[in-house]
Amino acid sequence: MNQKIFTDIMREYEKIRLTNDAIKNKRKKKLFELNPRLLQIENELASIGIKISKAVLNHDKNSLQSLQNQNQILLKEKNEILLKLNLTQNYLDVYTCHQCKDTGYVKNKKCKCFVQKLIEKYYDLSNLQNVFETENFDMFDSRYYPEKFYDDNKTSRELINRVYEKSLYFVNNFDNEFKNLLFYGNTGLGKTFFCNCIAKEILEKGKTVLYATAPQFFKIMESIRFDKTDENKDEYDEMIFNCDLLIIDDLGTEFATLPTQSELFNVINTRMLARKPIIISTNLSMQELEKQYSSRIFSRLIGNYQLLKFTGEDIRLQKKFGKDEKNNFT
Repeated sequence: MNQKIFTDIMREYEKIRLTNDAIKNKRKKKLFELNPRLLQIENELASIGIKISKAVLNHDKNSLQSLQNQNQILLKEKNEILLKLNLTQNYLDVYTCHQCKDTGYVKNKKCKCFVQKLIEKYYDLSNLQNVFETENFDMFDSRYYPEKFYDDNKTSRELINRVYEKSLYFVNNFDNEFKNLLFYGNTGLGKTFFCNCIAKEILEKGKTVLYATAPQFFKIMESIRFDKTDENKDEYDEMIFNCDLLIIDDLGTEFATLPTQSELFNVINTRMLARKPIIISTNLSMQELEKQYSSRIFSRLIGNYQLLKFTGEDIRLQKKFGKDEKNNFT
């Protein structure tokens, strides 16, 4: 891992802990004023904690059991007092992440929140965070899509409204329903825009999201498997297989080889078995996808992804030639 990125993340955790400690101390002060017995319990628990540590080191099982019983009695009394004050027993556990207690690690393994911070750092390096300011659901405008029939007996505007609805459904039901999406259609029709819209919303849910173009994705996979000198390979591997959402944009623009196809199948299959969703966008048609990729990959895409087609006229060209003015929409 890049040392500067690691240092920046650990500084962030330090700031978070300082902020939460200030909140915790403020709460303690208020509680101790309301009920001085809580301060006595706090001091007694601290003292017992030290004695328990000594008993463990001295292998004194009898003392250890007695101390643990005292500890439980005090905790029960503390919780009863908090309950009378209409507060939960976790009122003084002030953490942004309760899994790692704002340390970034759980049992010497990077916490999920650490992985997300790592992803966001790489997003910052690629300027993707700035993209989210302009590419989000609030910026969606179906008027760029003409009311012309392209195929499927639906107009371009009807099809894009379906994409919009399915994308919102994906976001709103992310925690409850496992689903993969495949956006396909010609260039300039908003596939990357919708990838970014979804990424932004899922990130704001506190989930881990990794976005990569197909060339970036396969370069990362190559590094993981073959580059023994790349110090980031473990982090890449963790992100690709364990992030909550993986987005592969522009599939088909990579240099396709048998090894890359094997890696793609491995990622698709592994994440599917783990019920971790993927969103894929491609400029290829279904026929071109079937021709370019193995039957194993194509069957997974057809059978396990919701296929959402994009049709219409290149939006970038519309904007370039002034069709983004309201009175130019049809």
